[in-house]
Amino acid sequence: MVTPLVSIVIPVYNVELYLKEALDSIINQSYKNLEIIIVNDGSTDNSKKIIDDYVHYIPNKIISVTKKNQGLSSARNTGLKYVKGKYIYFFDSDDILKSNCIETLVNFCELNKLEICRFEAISFVNDDIEQNIDKNKYTIKSSLDRSIVPTEIYVSNPLKVRMPVWLYFYSSRIIFDNELMFEKGILHEDELFTPQILSCTNRIGLLSEVFFYRRIRRNSIMNSQSNNDEKGRSLRKISHILVSSLEENGRNEKIDSFIKFRIFRCFSVSVYLLGDLKKIGKKELNKLGIKHSSLVCWIWLTSLRNNLGSVLNDK
Repeated sequence: MVTPLVSIVIPVYNVELYLKEALDSIINQSYKNLEIIIVNDGSTDNSKKIIDDYVHYIPNKIISVTKKNQGLSSARNTGLKYVKGKYIYFFDSDDILKSNCIETLVNFCELNKLEICRFEAISFVNDDIEQNIDKNKYTIKSSLDRSIVPTEIYVSNPLKVRMPVWLYFYSSRIIFDNELMFEKGILHEDELFTPQILSCTNRIGLLSEVFFYRRIRRNSIMNSQSNNDEKGRSLRKISHILVSSLEENGRNEKIDSFIKFRIFRCFSVSVYLLGDLKKIGKKELNKLGIKHSSLVCWIWLTSLRNNLGSVLNDK
């Protein structure tokens, strides 16, 4: 049986408490033809020593790169420079991967000649993997298990399309042939990368099985409320980049509609986070293809929902 090389790119930044468990879940995969690319993004804790210990233990499988801290996108892009595998998986250094994940994904993609496949995940709080939250957030209908669907059908209900790259398994070819990289200097980079890569393939494979366990850390950047301005500016930039991609590339109507939905979603959230609705001009909205009335309505409903949520949580 053919066992193509799989490259797993793992950015690391100050995750000493969780790194061993994360790396063990990769090393203990039932699929053994792996190239593990660990990019230490300027960690200031004990992460580098942990990485060095693993390199000493299995030097033939691990490529270790240390760089100055420039963020998740930069670390992933650095990892891509070392990729030699037929397939690529982007893994976060505080999460956990089920032991049969890579083997199942490789077999599924090889059998069906897929460039992308998607699977399920569960979120859990810190060390309590049994305390899963958002249980249905990353699920796929069981009736779609092991199905191959046209990309235009997959994105036809944009509310069901999830953005995190760790939900997807890619062929290296689709990334390199389309010269895809992660946008540096922003948060929520998956909000840009995933629509871009979905626009580059005609079909996607779906597996209705949980392979990924996402750890929720209360003090992580993505779960912090203290950097809403940075999140807002990032989403604003993403919305404008997506508009440019619409102008540059011709796609079918359904994929265009999906991209337009993502533009509206990113821009609306950015306005909500930055609180600058009154500063948004008609020229910018026209360029984005967004109606002012729709934006105002979304902001109002989001504010109402969040306020109700906080009242309920207080009780």
